[in-house]
Amino acid sequence: ATGAGGDGTSWAQAMALSDALAAASGGDDLYLAGGTYGSTDNNTNAAASDEQASSIFTVSSAVNIYGGFNGSTHDSIDDRFSGQPNNIFAGHPSSTTTILGANGKRPLYLKANARLDGLTIQGGSNVAGEGGGVYVKSGATIWKCKIKSNSATSNGGGLYVKAGTVKFVWSYLQSNTSSGDGGGFYFETASSATMKAVN
Repeated sequence: ATGAGGDGTSWAQAMALSDALAAASGGDDLYLAGGTYGSTDNNTNAAASDEQASSIFTVSSAVNIYGGFNGSTHDSIDDRFSGQPNNIFAGHPSSTTTILGANGKRPLYLKANARLDGLTIQGGSNVAGEGGGVYVKSGATIWKCKIKSNSATSNGGGLYVKAGTVKFVWSYLQSNTSSGDGGGFYFETASSATMKAVN
């Protein structure tokens, strides 16, 4: 949940997202309650030699990050849609869980092939280089997410893909800009990066 806490075994013992990312291993599921992440909690490393130096959160393991939980009674992924139509316009979990960037800092750097599910990713402005919203190093699944209002000084204002396959499912990019190519998204080379859009 947003804020500090316990060991992450229940909503009552929720832990900060930076702590959860540090403790997670490939294949783990991280449940995020509604709220804004990144305004105070982050795992930025200014001394890093890669994109972690200019990112609010770096995801180093192939984890699944699910947003849109109410932080109290939701215990499963499907609970997020309880009583609401399961489509991108109604019952969309990303509307309640935001990963927030900052001036010069993108919200997310995916070093591993992670799944982003039910997140709004916004607010990375004037990010030096590529990927104002999300920088993907080696593939990702982006499911029911909004990537909006981010900017980069080079390519890929919303989404930049260095390599790998990105599965872009029931998601959209909005109001992202770049000083180079690809205001919405940019792929480094067609031979090393591919996009599979599903609706």
